[in-house]
Amino acid sequence: MILRALLVLLLFSCGQILSAASVLVYTTGVSSSGSQLPVGAIDPHWQIVSGPGVSAPIPAVVLSDQRVGSVNSYMQTPDSRWIWVNDSGMALFDAPYVFQLVFDLTGIDPAAVSLSGIWGVDNVGFIRLNGSTSGIGSGILSLPDVLYSNYEVLHSFTLNNGFLPGTNLLEFVVTDTGVIGALNVSELRVTIDVPEPRSIFLQVLVAASMTAAIFRRTRKVARFELRNQIPTVARVSSSRAG
Repeated sequence: MILRALLVLLLFSCGQILSAASVLVYTTGVSSSGSQLPVGAIDPHWQIVSGPGVSAPIPAVVLSDQRVGSVNSYMQTPDSRWIWVNDSGMALFDAPYVFQLVFDLTGIDPAAVSLSGIWGVDNVGFIRLNGSTSGIGSGILSLPDVLYSNYEVLHSFTLNNGFLPGTNLLEFVVTDTGVIGALNVSELRVTIDVPEPRSIFLQVLVAASMTAAIFRRTRKVARFELRNQIPTVARVSSSRAG
């Protein structure tokens, strides 16, 4: 029984860790293996679900000009690319486009999940999780002002509230205020809060103590019943013999 309690707790903790590894979240502009896509390629993971002229979800596209080494260059990372509605970066101005990534938390406690990353936009935008913008996390969740720093550097964020069992929607609502629009989401990581080894050990001790106490009480009850039954059997046997 004690060993079983230990195994249950260890399997639960290991299962949560493995579940975190199994949650697939992709940065912008990468393949299913995580490698950068060529310029002009369709992004297989990010789609535009709302915006001018968008009546049904369409895939995002890797920008042909990633603005490397130019004036007001885009910040580059090895695990992402800048994407937009099309490869030219030209779309309607002053109207928001919603870029969406779908991921699955089936079998995972949503309250134990956090999602972190870095992002940048040309020009302004904000983060939304399952339709919510309030109380979903910390860091830079909105870039409301038209600044070069919105895309010359990437901004960190952490989401730790608002996750749902099963399907979840991570969205970036981005507006291009003129010339070229772009979005980059990089270094996405899912983590799941699991008990520390010390906490697991304490839980095992508690479970073991409770199991041992129940076992001892069960044995005492069994011995008491057995002692009460033996004289009765003896008397019945003596009566039959007479």
